[in-house]
Formats: sequence, structure tokens, C-alpha cells
Amino acid sequence: MVITTSRLRLRPFTEEDTIEYFNLVYNSKSIRQFVPYAWMDSEEEMYESIKNIYAKGNFRDDFYFVLQEKETGKIIGAIIAVRQKERFLDLSVLVGDFYQHQGFMFEAVTAFKEMLKTTKYIQFSLVIENSNEKSQALAKKLGAIKDRTIINNEGYTKYILPIC
Repeated sequence: MVITTSRLRLRPFTEEDTIEYFNLVYNSKSIRQFVPYAWMDSEEEMYESIKNIYAKGNFRDDFYFVLQEKETGKIIGAIIAVRQKERFLDLSVLVGDFYQHQGFMFEAVTAFKEMLKTTKYIQFSLVIENSNEKSQALAKKLGAIKDRTIINNEGYTKYILPIC
């Protein structure tokens, strides 16, 4: 499945994305700072993650989408949504430093949320580090509701975004 917007294509990861995605993550300070699981030490590790997890998880219980700028075809980020409960997803979003402050992530999450309306899922959560002001602002712009400060993991806030 491919989701298209006016400026983006959201599509499943493929093994061929390894080098471009690795370079995006490697060269994006904010991704390495706030999304540590996205960082792999080498292209080989990134390839294994894409091959064994990202490229296989789609449309079972989890979603792993690469974000491509339509005009250039460049990979600019990713949306990863992992099932937490039967009808709930935990959403992770990342966009390269160069592509921030241009509305790409708002556009991508809005389109992803629209696609989810045809599935069994009813909401997703975003757990955001309190110092990540850009993601906090995105959550609010998307209409996410602050759930609670995570007590066992100080420094993070959980937001809930209904899908319906």
C-alpha cells in the first residue's frame, strides 16, 4: 500500500532503501538525539533491520513507512506504528533535519491517520521527550491530547490521538 499526499509518498520500506535511509538518519542530529532506535552503527545493521523488521512488518499488526518527497523521490523520514493493544498503535515519526519546519510530518501523519480509519485501530499514542519541542508542537497541532507524564520514564509526555 502506498499513501500519497500533495508532496509525499508514504510507502513500505524495501531493502533498497538501506543506504539512503542510513544516510538520512546519520546526517540528522535530531533523529539521533530523539529517536535512538532509528540509529544503526553501520549500513549492514540498517540493512538487517530493514530486511528483517521494517520490510516484513507492514499490514500485519505494525506499519513501517518511509516518507518520500514526491518531486525528488528522496527519502526524508519515516513513520513507524507498532501495535500496543488490539486496537491501539504506538506511533514514532522522524524527519531529517533539512526537511523540518516545512509541514511534511503534519501532512504525513494526517494522511496516515486517514488511512487508519479503514482499519481496526481507534487511536495511537506518541511518547515524546519533554525537551523535543518540535515534536511536542506537532502533537498539539495534530490535535493529540496530553495523556499523562510518564512516571516510570521521567522526562517524557504521552499524547493520545484518536483515529476516528
